[in-house]
Amino acid sequence: MHTLNEPTPHGRRRPPSPVITAAVSSAIFLAAYWLANHLTGLRSDIGAAVFDWERHIPFVPWTIVPYLSLCGFFPLSFVAGRDPADLGRHVTRLSLVLLGALVCYAVFPLRFMFDRPAVEGVFGPFYGALTTFDLPYNRAPSLHIAVLVLLWVSFMPRLAGLRKRCLQGWFLLIGVSVLTTYQHHVVDVLAGLALGAGVVALTPPRRRPAGPLKETPGRPTFPCPPRGAGWAQPGPGGRQKVLRRPTNSARGAPGATNTASVSTPV
Repeated sequence: MHTLNEPTPHGRRRPPSPVITAAVSSAIFLAAYWLANHLTGLRSDIGAAVFDWERHIPFVPWTIVPYLSLCGFFPLSFVAGRDPADLGRHVTRLSLVLLGALVCYAVFPLRFMFDRPAVEGVFGPFYGALTTFDLPYNRAPSLHIAVLVLLWVSFMPRLAGLRKRCLQGWFLLIGVSVLTTYQHHVVDVLAGLALGAGVVALTPPRRRPAGPLKETPGRPTFPCPPRGAGWAQPGPGGRQKVLRRPTNSARGAPGATNTASVSTPV
């Protein structure tokens, strides 16, 4: 059994476990976001970016469910059928999104400007937990939206048909929920979209070069000769017989043979 990053018999190090990578990345995200939020709360130069018409956006309590569901898709994205190169690119993208968001929070500190109505009943505990962890800062760009963009490009290529359409609909609902749970303003959403799309554009998948021909044990693989060329085979008496491939004009023509042999001295 090989441990994490232990060299394999082929001299290569084993890639990190997706489960461990998901746990570490999630912990870093939560810690960095929480610290930035509380540091912003200590500042006196906090601004706001909100349109007047946003006051007509309704507060919809049940949309806390799709909003919080991103917390489940986040760790799942590390283990959803990824190879080591794909996993590394995903981690790089998440790191760039987090770094870009933290820089924006420090340079342009903003807060949410609307008062969220009191929520009771089945959804009350969800909002209570959200309020305890997430202060009304860290607004633009919306890290929720930026991560959603990365999850979109991560999951959608792996799905098809009804499952893909259902997940697209749910992800769109997550995007709307940041407004209807009174977590973000429209400017935050647009900035999050720009951040996520920019990171995706800066980290395109690498093209994998075509590998060499594989040989089956006991059955060597030879390259196919070009049209008109022949295979050289040893003939009797030390002479060499060349078998030529048929041309289109030779196939099916009256009196034409499919192969021609030429004997030449070795």
